[in-house]
Amino acid sequence: MQKTAQEISNKRFHVLDSFRGLAALAVVMFHMQIEGSNTRLSFFRHSDLFVELFFVLSGFVIAHSYGFRANFNLYNFFISRTFRLFPLHIVMLVVFIFIEVGKLVAYKYGLHFNHLPFTGKDAIDEILPNLFLLQSWTYLTNYMSFNIPSWSISIEYYMYFIFALLLYFKSSVRYILWCLISILMFVLLYTHNEMITLQVIKGLSSFFLGALIYLVYKNTHQYFLVSKNIATLIEAGILILTVIMVTVNFEHKVIVANIFFALIIFIFA
Repeated sequence: MQKTAQEISNKRFHVLDSFRGLAALAVVMFHMQIEGSNTRLSFFRHSDLFVELFFVLSGFVIAHSYGFRANFNLYNFFISRTFRLFPLHIVMLVVFIFIEVGKLVAYKYGLHFNHLPFTGKDAIDEILPNLFLLQSWTYLTNYMSFNIPSWSISIEYYMYFIFALLLYFKSSVRYILWCLISILMFVLLYTHNEMITLQVIKGLSSFFLGALIYLVYKNTHQYFLVSKNIATLIEAGILILTVIMVTVNFEHKVIVANIFFALIIFIFA
């Protein structure tokens, strides 16, 4: 029986949720890098690539949740996205500021660290951009300042609002804009043209690719029906290819990974 639009919009993609968790664990292992442990395996040493998966998945999920609502409300969207990201972000920023304060106190008592407190990437003038999650959007700020993983949250937060503003265009124009933004960013990535920061280029290309994949999913998923055995073989093959792709180095790996992650999301959805 054909699903209604409401049933589709309320669907929860449990498998994709699990992928998000597994990818997050892999990124944590990438950051740990403990000598003599499993974190030194080639797969984990390249697992920062899964940040691209997060961006593609975010585009897919946001398009699913908001891209086709008849009663979209920008104010409610702003409140929802802000309170989802900012509370923890601010808490962690305060923690890192207090660490610098602690280092400053210790420094006055003769204890020295790799760099002076509140200098370099953790300089005082980086606090305000971090507070407003702007650190990844300009060349005037250090995207690796204070809580380093928040660079991706910085990209994510403002991508949400670019996406939300595009929802005010009629659907045909909106889809064209999704496509144009993604293609333009991939061209910049391919040509190494950093007219905007590399973090923004990566985020926008992946996010709007995810939104486009959801559009394809929404209009075609009912036609892709295969047996359980074939589906299992496809899934196993994809997981093996994922390990190979993450581990091996090759030219334009990020671009290929984005397309591959988009395919994974479409199939497992």
